[in-house]
Amino acid sequence: MRDAFMGIDIGTTHCKVGLFDVNGRLIGMARYDDRTYADEDGDYYDPEEIWQSVQHGMAKVLSSAEGYNLVAIGITSMAETGLLINLQDGSPCIPFIPWFDMRAMEQARFIKASIDQMEVFSKTGLRASYKHGLPKLLWLLHKRGQLPRNVKWLSAADYIAFKLTGAMATDCTLAARTFAYDLKNNAWNVELLNRMGIRVDIFPRVVESGTNVGFLKSEICAKLNITGEIPVCICGHDHLCAAFGAGVVNPGSILDSMGTAETLVGIIPGRQLGEVEWSTGLSFGKHVSGGCYFWMGGLSASGGSVEWMRYVLSDLPLGYDDLFVLLKHASEEPTGILYFPYLSGGSSPISGIPLEGAFVGLKRNHKRHDIAKAILEGVAYEVEYMRQVAQETLNVEMDNIIAVGGGTQNKYWLKIKANVFGSPIKVLSMPESALMGAAFLAALKTGYFSSQEGMYEGMDIEVYTVYPDVDLSAAYRQQFKRYREFQQHLKQYYEGLVS
Repeated sequence: MRDAFMGIDIGTTHCKVGLFDVNGRLIGMARYDDRTYADEDGDYYDPEEIWQSVQHGMAKVLSSAEGYNLVAIGITSMAETGLLINLQDGSPCIPFIPWFDMRAMEQARFIKASIDQMEVFSKTGLRASYKHGLPKLLWLLHKRGQLPRNVKWLSAADYIAFKLTGAMATDCTLAARTFAYDLKNNAWNVELLNRMGIRVDIFPRVVESGTNVGFLKSEICAKLNITGEIPVCICGHDHLCAAFGAGVVNPGSILDSMGTAETLVGIIPGRQLGEVEWSTGLSFGKHVSGGCYFWMGGLSASGGSVEWMRYVLSDLPLGYDDLFVLLKHASEEPTGILYFPYLSGGSSPISGIPLEGAFVGLKRNHKRHDIAKAILEGVAYEVEYMRQVAQETLNVEMDNIIAVGGGTQNKYWLKIKANVFGSPIKVLSMPESALMGAAFLAALKTGYFSSQEGMYEGMDIEVYTVYPDVDLSAAYRQQFKRYREFQQHLKQYYEGLVS
C-alpha cells in the first residue's frame, strides 16, 4: 500500500476534496459548487450542503484510490466565513455568513470608532472590516438583542473538522480573521471583546495550524471503508495553505495567486507589528508553517478584469482561445494605455478609498488588441505596486516570485508580468495549491515527514520559469512610473469625494 494525504478546501465558489501521493502528485479530486443564497439579511451558505459536498467528495476520491493508504486529512477554507453551532446537539444556529456579505458594515464602523486602531492593529495585524467575525457577531447581537450562551463561532474549516471528529477548535490563522485574536499573546483579545459586549467563550480553543484536533469518527470510517485512526487537522487560511504548498515559507519569496481575485503573500520574520507595518496598508499574521509572519495584499478584480474584458470586447463573450489570438496582434512594446483595475475597489494597500476603474491614454488608432493588452498590463502594474510597497516598507528583498492559479494558463499575461516586475516568475504546474498545502501540512504536523525541508525535497512538481526581456522591462518600468503618478491623482480625486 502506498501512502496518501487528503486535502479539503472550502472555498468561495467551490468545495474541493483531493488526494495526493507523497511526491505531491494529485491522485484524485472532486469539486462541487458552493451555492450562495440570499434573504432579507444578506448572502449565506447552507452548512448542510457544504457538509454533504465534503462527504460525497471524500467517498469519490477514496473509491478511485485503490492501493493507497490514507495517512492524514488537512482542512483549509476561506478565512472570515463563519457560523454559530449549538453546543447541545451540534446543529448550526445560523447559516454560514460569507466573508463578502456586507451586512456588518455598520458594526465595522462602530468598532473603528470605538478603538485605538493602531493599538488593535499591533495585536491583530488587521484593520476593522465588515468581513471579519467580530462585526458579524455584533450584527447578530444587534439583531437578536442577545447571543445564546451555548454556542460557538466556527469558521468553515472548523465546522468541517467538527463534523468529521466531533471536536471544536480553530487554528491561529482563522482565529486572527475574526479581529478578536491577539497574535502577540496567542490568545483571544478579552479586553476588546468585553468592550464590544461579546463573551470570550463564544470562540473555540485555538491551535497551531496543522494540529491534529481529533480522529475521523468511526461511523465515517466505516462508510468510507477506512481502517485505523486517521488524524484530522485544521490547516487554516486558504491563501496561506497555498503559499505552504508552493514552498513560500521563507523571507524573500512571494506567492502570486492568480485567480478572479489576485493575492500576494510574502514572508517576514515574526515581530511586533507597529507603525511600519500599518503604513503599508497590507494585512499581517502568523504563517501556517510557524516561526514567521506573513504579509498579504489583494486585488479583487484581477482575473475579474479579464472576464469583464471578454464581455465588453465582443457581442458574445470572447472565448479564451480567441482572446489569445487577439493578443498576438498587439505589439511587444507597452501599449502606452494605463488601465486602473479598480472594478471592485482598490487593492489592499489603498482599499480604504472607494476607487473606481479607469483608462488613461486612449487614442483613435488604438484597436481591440491594444485595449485587451492594456488590461493585462494594468493588473500587472497594480500587483507590482503591491510588491514594491511591501519590499520598500518592510525592507525585505522579494525577487523569488512563485505563481499559481488559473491565471498562469495565460502565458501572454505571465510574460507581461515578468517584464513589469523585472524579475523571473517561477510557475508551478500545481492545479490546487491550497488543497495540496493543507494535505501536506497535515502530514508534516502529524509526524509523517521528519522535516519540512525533507518534505519539499521529495515533491515532484513541474516548474518552469518566465524570464523578463531586458529592453522591454526597461520600457515597462517607465510606464510603471506613469502608472504610479496617475494612481496618486485617482487616489486624491476619490478621497475628495468622501472627505
